[in-house]
Parts: sequence; C-alpha cells; structure tokens
Amino acid sequence: MPRIFISYRRADSRTITGRIYDRLVYAFGADNVFKDVDDIPLGSDFREVIHDAVAKTDVLMVIIGPQWATLTDQKGRRRLDDPDDFVRIEVEAGLRRDNPVVVIPVLVGGAVMPTDADLPDSLDPLVFRNAAMVREDPDFNSDMARLIDQLKRDFPEPTPAMTPKTQRRSGVPNTAAGWLLPGVLVVIGVVVLALILLLSGGDKKDTVRNDTATPPILNPSPNAEGVLCTVVNLRTFPILLRQGPAVTYDRVGTLEPNEVGYVIDQDISPDTGKVWMLVYINREGGPLEGYLKGDQPTEQTTCPPLE
Repeated sequence: MPRIFISYRRADSRTITGRIYDRLVYAFGADNVFKDVDDIPLGSDFREVIHDAVAKTDVLMVIIGPQWATLTDQKGRRRLDDPDDFVRIEVEAGLRRDNPVVVIPVLVGGAVMPTDADLPDSLDPLVFRNAAMVREDPDFNSDMARLIDQLKRDFPEPTPAMTPKTQRRSGVPNTAAGWLLPGVLVVIGVVVLALILLLSGGDKKDTVRNDTATPPILNPSPNAEGVLCTVVNLRTFPILLRQGPAVTYDRVGTLEPNEVGYVIDQDISPDTGKVWMLVYINREGGPLEGYLKGDQPTEQTTCPPLE
C-alpha cells in the first residue's frame, strides 16, 4: 500500500486536487494520503517539517495546473523562484531523496508539462518524469482509475508467506501428524453422538427451525426498521464524513454519482441547526459509513422530519 504525498498550489488547482485526494483516500485509505501541511507547530522550521513528511512517503504527486509555474506573490515575484516556496521545497525534497520515491507530475486543467527553462535548476529533473493527466468530467473517473491502477501495480499488496501454523489453519497438512488430530476428533465426535442418542431413548420432539439469517447491526438506530430514509446523490462525489474528536470531522470516502445511501440515524447540530444523517453505503470492496449534511442540494432525501 503506497503512502502518497500530494503537492499543489491552492490558487492553481484547489478544487480538482480535492477530488483527486478523495479518490486516492477511497483507494488507499486516509492514513496513506497526505496534503496540506497546515498543522506545522508554531516555531517549527517548516522546511524540516516538509522534508520529514516527504521522507515518509512512497509517491510524491505534483499537481500541475495552468498557473503552477507562473503564480506570483504580493510583490509580483514568481513564487517558484523563492527558495522558501512551499511547493518548491516539497518537490525538491522528493527529487533529492536518497531512498527511492516515485515523483509523478499530474497535469490538470489543460496544463502542459513545464520545460527546464520554466523551472529553477533544482527542479530540472522533474521535466524528465513521465506525467499523468487528470481531466475534468466526463474523463475524470477514467483518468483517476488509470492512475490508481498503475499505483496498485507498482505497489502491490504483499502476500503473507505460508508457515507451518498457517498451513495447518488452511487445511494443508504439514506432516502425517497433520492428519492424525482431525481423525481422532472425528472418532470422538461419533462416540459422543451415539451416547446422546442412546441416552435420549430415541424420543423425538418437534422443533421449529429458523433459517432466517440475522442481518448484522451496523449502528444502533432509534428507528425500529433500521432505516430512516434513503439518500440519492445528484452531483459528483459529495464528501462522506466521520465524526472525530472535539466535534471535528474526517473524510472517509465519497458518494458516487447516482449511488444510494441508507440513513440509519439523523440528528440536528446544536451549534448550526443543520441536519446530519448517518449514512451506510453497501458497495463492492467494502461498505462506507459516515455523515452527510441533509440540507445540502447534493442529496435527494425522503427522510421524515425530526421530532
């Protein structure tokens, strides 16, 4: 599972970078995708913090929009020419890493790959890195699927080695002793069953068999039927949130276009008065569960009003 660091300029590609981040989180998990070094402690050297963050990743994804190389600061100077520019430090950290790191330029918004004349000398190696392209809809999904598939091929999940213990657990005999214990257990089981039948005297009683499977309870809900309503997504990838500490929310995934989510609980925020719904989405690859705002135009709801 690769650890991915996303480098981008907010004024250049903030919106599409957010969509790219959400798709990568869904594919690789929130713990493996990083962007926005906003939590740098006061008094810390931000250059060292960025270097440490990049040093822990396998992939540095450089999001390049139309203004990535030309944006200027308040004094009219090009940001990329500033040695203390955040984006420049991030890319330099990836290109200078001693241990291997994959640096992938990702072209968005119709941008083209910059030339060495557009870059400081320290960023010249970026020109020779093969770039990916992520376009807006209707090509966004296919471009992201291609990028994610490539990352999964480059960083495959490790296959656990077969050990004697796992061989026995999986039913693969390691030695002749592997067959002995199951045989003994079968014999003991037959003897015990015969004794039970003998002691019961063959008296058969009518019993009721219940073949109805009990569905798993994901979360307790005040609704007896377990589902308050359904949510149908009408837009592209609204963010699904999970409540965290101190009433903060972390992203856990996105709601796909035309995907239906089942609301198993809902509540009103005491601070804002907004309706929040706990949504469960059953999809291939594993279910998602988190909160969506019920009063946003991204959902069409049939929820009853809160009492």
